[in-house]
Amino acid sequence: MNSYRELTITLLTGMVIGLMIGAIAYQPYIQTLTSENQELKALYQSIQESYVTLQYELNKSQAKVNYLDMLVKTAGIGENLTLDKIAFYFSKPPNGELNPNATYERGDIVWIYTELSGFCCKKLNGTWAIDVIFCLRIFDAQGQLIWQFKPLRLNATYDEKPEKLWYRAWLRPSTPGTFIITLIAYDKISLKSTATSALLTIT
Repeated sequence: MNSYRELTITLLTGMVIGLMIGAIAYQPYIQTLTSENQELKALYQSIQESYVTLQYELNKSQAKVNYLDMLVKTAGIGENLTLDKIAFYFSKPPNGELNPNATYERGDIVWIYTELSGFCCKKLNGTWAIDVIFCLRIFDAQGQLIWQFKPLRLNATYDEKPEKLWYRAWLRPSTPGTFIITLIAYDKISLKSTATSALLTIT
């Protein structure tokens, strides 16, 4: 009985000593894991703070973008100034008879029509103001200027923001030939200009 008890005590003592030795052996590893865990926590905290900062800056930037978009829409700026292709008519446009071939006989009345978009509208006392100048010129087949219309200025206000402005003019050529019709539009508010041209044939 005493031998069994001594054996048990010896085994228990050996196990305790083994556990103590194991604990001592693994102590540096445990300390390393603890240190790495603390470093990971610090890194996570730093990343989280950086994310919050970036999110804040992103929100500020988006707010600035939204504000600028609002200013652009309020000012009526943001689209490209564009003249449509010149259309020719036999009678007063835009409801008159279209001439798709742009060919007339001498003495015929030539109607010219086009529309302008992308111009700047300035909000003024609850209305929309525009200021656009149209210049129509006629060149011969060699590119020599043979006629220039008096510039037409549209300086007006509208209750609703206009999307398009139309230009209409007429002429009565007496000389046969091929001519180049050129129209220039100048937006005085945005300080932008655009142009379009088309060929006209008189037989």
